[in-house]
Amino acid sequence: MVGIWGAGSSGKTTLASSLSMKIFHHFQDHCFIDNIREESNQHGLKVLQQKIISRVFTIEMQLQDVEEGKRMISRLRRSNIFVILDDVDDCKQLDALAGSHN
Repeated sequence: MVGIWGAGSSGKTTLASSLSMKIFHHFQDHCFIDNIREESNQHGLKVLQQKIISRVFTIEMQLQDVEEGKRMISRLRRSNIFVILDDVDDCKQLDALAGSHN
């Protein structure tokens, strides 16, 4: 897990996008989820989890709750998947969308 931290408008998203374009081919699959802060405030973490799962597994899934989403995402960590989470501003978001750094 890698975090990019810095002031607003300092190019963090641009850097993450550029990195993604250079290395995504080394992975089985990849996805870029942007506006985590805004999306989680408006729609909740479960919706973001569903977005990650549907993009990586290419299936539509309706999760019962955030805990179920965490279990599904933990399956992704066992795969060779590259996920970028843009604009994370709360550890709860990271926990629900990326899980443990292990």
